[in-house]
Amino acid sequence: MLLSIIASGDVLGWKETEISRDVPLPRKIEIVPPSADCPKEIAAFSGRWEGIWEGGRRQSKSVLIVEEINSEGAKVVYGWSGYYNVKADYQRHKAKVIPGGIIQFSGPHSDYSFKMDEDLKTIHGTSKHRKSPGDPATITMKKVEE
Repeated sequence: MLLSIIASGDVLGWKETEISRDVPLPRKIEIVPPSADCPKEIAAFSGRWEGIWEGGRRQSKSVLIVEEINSEGAKVVYGWSGYYNVKADYQRHKAKVIPGGIIQFSGPHSDYSFKMDEDLKTIHGTSKHRKSPGDPATITMKKVEE
């Protein structure tokens, strides 16, 4: 089963939130449910996550959408609100999946890592800017149920 979501308002279950209102996302998002044999701490990443970065070089609203995931990798959409001289935007990434419930990917300037919480509804992330890796930002993201 393939779920298509148009990320503009309340279409096919997409609920706009205070965070997603400020974060641009692609018009078409396809979430493919993980296979039944995918470990629960990995499968739980599937879907939409939202939060606000703290510390580091920025404090921006962010949305992480895990479109596909299995034990080896994931396809994700990562969007952010504007901060400092960086405009709001999004990017698609191929993420690495690490046993125990961690996904990692790299953007043009930062490396991201997200760890699944035991409740399977919260992820904790870090962003390390490659020019100042000693000043990481952290985020706690909650799953948005569609």
